[in-house]
Amino acid sequence: MIIRPAASGDDDALWDILEPIIRSGETYALPRDWSRSQTLCFWHSPGHHVFIAEDGTSVVGTYFLSANHLGGGSHVANCGYATGQQFSGRGVASAMCVHSMELAASMGFTAMQFNFVVSSNARAVAAWKRHGFVIVGTLPTAFEHPILGFIDVYVMHRMLSSPDDSTSARLMTKKRSGLRADLFLGFLEIWWSCRGAAPRVRKAGLPLSPGSASNLS
Repeated sequence: MIIRPAASGDDDALWDILEPIIRSGETYALPRDWSRSQTLCFWHSPGHHVFIAEDGTSVVGTYFLSANHLGGGSHVANCGYATGQQFSGRGVASAMCVHSMELAASMGFTAMQFNFVVSSNARAVAAWKRHGFVIVGTLPTAFEHPILGFIDVYVMHRMLSSPDDSTSARLMTKKRSGLRADLFLGFLEIWWSCRGAAPRVRKAGLPLSPGSASNLS
């Protein structure tokens, strides 16, 4: 399996992976009736650095990496993961998680946080725990599951390095200038652009690095 930055020619494969997840509405807090263009617009939001996992000639998964917040929170990374349904259980999500943590650390992020892990997604919760994430908070009845009704959501977190580490601090200082423009556009424009299916905004931030679940968020 290889993991590489996504290219424009990968959009069909991304949609094949993302559409069933969007339609099911069981793991991502996104509108179930989103179109292809709206879904891809979200996945390629300003500030999202998108990767795909390939096994032979098949695209088996995808993830995005971004900063979790602006300003004082920009040293913490955030990711969203999705695995093709037919490739579930083959370690795709695990490989993408490891890749994303290594990449985030190389970019100077000192921690990674998943803000909205649906509690019923037991496979995701177990996978993230295996990779060192811990549940640091529970949001009571924060997610309306289409079958189970209102259920809890977890915030999961793990450190990547010490915030005081000189190498991480130097890398993050260098990267923040590039992140700032992407994230500012992302937070202000994501909903407007996805609703209107506007053309993607060209990202001017961090360079994409070549790399080393089932809808895991």
